[in-house]
Amino acid sequence: MDYKVGPTVTENNTSRVVEQGAALLNRGCPELALECFRSALVNHPEDALICYNCGLAYHTLEDFTRAIAYYRKALNFLPTWVDAHHNLGQAYEAQSRFQSAIVTYEKALELNPAYFKSAFRLSLLYRMLGNTPKAMSAIQKAVRAKPDSAEALCTLGMMYREQNRFDEALVCLEQALCSDPKLAQAYYNKGIVLQKLGAFEAGIEQYGKAMACDPGFSPARWLHQLSLPMIYDFPEEIDYHRHRFEDNLNRLIASTPLETVDQKAYALRGVQTTTNFYLQYQCHNDLALQEKYGNFVHEVMKANFPHWSSPKKMPPLKPAEKIRIGYVSTFMYDHTVGTFLSGWLENHTQKDFEIHTYYVGQKVDHVTRHISNLSPHFHYFAGNMEAAARQIDSDHLHLLVYSDIGMAPITLQLAALRLAPIQCKGWGHPVTTGLPTIDYYLSSDLMEPDNAAAYYSESLVRLPNLALCYRPPKLPETPKTRQALKIPDHRFVYLSTQSIFKYLPQHDDIYPRIAKAVPQACFVFISNESKSATTRFRLRLKKAFACYGLDAGQFCCFSKRVKFEDFLSLNIVADVLLDSLEWSGGKTTLEALSCGLPVVTLPGRFMRGRHAYAMLRMMGLDDTIADDKDAYCAIAVRLAKEPLFLSQIKAFIAQNRSKLYHDQSFIKALESFYRSVIFQYGIGNKHGNANCP
Repeated sequence: MDYKVGPTVTENNTSRVVEQGAALLNRGCPELALECFRSALVNHPEDALICYNCGLAYHTLEDFTRAIAYYRKALNFLPTWVDAHHNLGQAYEAQSRFQSAIVTYEKALELNPAYFKSAFRLSLLYRMLGNTPKAMSAIQKAVRAKPDSAEALCTLGMMYREQNRFDEALVCLEQALCSDPKLAQAYYNKGIVLQKLGAFEAGIEQYGKAMACDPGFSPARWLHQLSLPMIYDFPEEIDYHRHRFEDNLNRLIASTPLETVDQKAYALRGVQTTTNFYLQYQCHNDLALQEKYGNFVHEVMKANFPHWSSPKKMPPLKPAEKIRIGYVSTFMYDHTVGTFLSGWLENHTQKDFEIHTYYVGQKVDHVTRHISNLSPHFHYFAGNMEAAARQIDSDHLHLLVYSDIGMAPITLQLAALRLAPIQCKGWGHPVTTGLPTIDYYLSSDLMEPDNAAAYYSESLVRLPNLALCYRPPKLPETPKTRQALKIPDHRFVYLSTQSIFKYLPQHDDIYPRIAKAVPQACFVFISNESKSATTRFRLRLKKAFACYGLDAGQFCCFSKRVKFEDFLSLNIVADVLLDSLEWSGGKTTLEALSCGLPVVTLPGRFMRGRHAYAMLRMMGLDDTIADDKDAYCAIAVRLAKEPLFLSQIKAFIAQNRSKLYHDQSFIKALESFYRSVIFQYGIGNKHGNANCP
């Protein structure tokens, strides 16, 4: 807020009272200040300064409704008062009236384009609402208005980081640190950028500097202790970083008390920072570590939000009343999770179920609008965890499903609360949550191994087939050619389209082994947004090929990320899809099969390594499922060397891929599970394995 003195009051006595009130307000006595302002207002009800100062006092007391009323009065008498517009915007923000705040900040900037504070607040507000272009425009205005503002430069650097513009981010963050060498937030963001660029240890060093500048800045401590590399050069690195993570997690838990208000807030800010996302890509059994962290997050959330942490009674179901099911996601847009969730929602039986959806992410597109149309009760919170929890709690749901716990901190926080009597996890991120507040894990029967229940803290529910209602994409009428996609002609193209962090160094040898037997092979990978990560993966492949006396440059090429239609064209012009080992392709495999592309896979120990296996099994295609790495390479070679075998596989896929689409048996089983568990509630939430016919 701005406490600057505005237009003066004419009477000397009144002026002294206003000045006394302003002094009291600046000394932290808003109640006494308010008495002064209100007494002055009796004789001067139309004085802009007195109205404005009343607004400041009420604002300080967090009575935002009265603060807004008085700021508006002040502006009625003096419409060009920029400070009043700015403070009015802040009061609107405090009430989550974001559009009103935006209009007010924009008005302040219209009156004074160089007004730093409104430009800065506007950038943060647009960023929170997911409007990146307007957020960037506003923060650039703020930097122009105040080029030496470390806070604005740091924010601009953070926004560049979020857009994967890492070089520009580093420049801004370095400038921020030149302006303020003690700005912990700048070191913290610099650490994230360096790790994105592949400099993992340098990032850790920056988090340490942030902690030294501000020991109370818990996000830096969380990443200093728990961050993991995106990509590994050697298998031994995986074990090293896994042990480091476990040791640091134990220390973090032991040294994070939850007794005082400050301690609770410190820990809450820490769990708002990160998830264990990259831990799962090491492809070990993560149950013990997930449970340890899950219980810790639950304790942090319970300490901060005890009113949302107690067990809930099942709401009674009145005659003719529908069962209330809620779905929470950070990815209700054109994303794998959003696509799969749409399939669930499109096929629900509306006459039996009242569907509530809670979108806690920020990006909005056609999938967001589609989901909002599918759900009679769609709520959008743009990253506001407390507002989402409040709404979910007030809706008195019978059952709540989280589609993607573990991919963003906000869903992890919400899931660590008890907002519904029964809480479930969909397989959007295919690993146990470890949370004591999640009762059931809704998984695919075909994807789970026989001993799968041993890998979950939740009760495992094995839904039929893929546990998906998948709608195939519309294929391009005129697919792009290999030449247009910069893929070599007259080569046998093995496509491998997974994110680079899915590829483990111990399996790099499959590519040169295949190339040794197929000299015309060309392996096409997708570049990562981080050039450094792509470069490190290239170097790994170079070493792997060199071990077989081959030049990786003659066999491997990297495609830039392309728009979806071109991605489908890539699948159409390729010869074979090579599934990644131990973390299988999900949506990408379904898209490849929709394009008629043969898929070679080796099922892993855990569900996350068995997606493609389940899809091939559902079609009845076993010929390209391997039992081990030798068989995997042999199948890939056979597809290249035996044109008849390749054409037979393609014909089989064309004839049977429809079995993967629009699976109503899954939806019937899902709804049967919902009814069953709700009506049986009270027996207990942990039943062991549940099988749904």
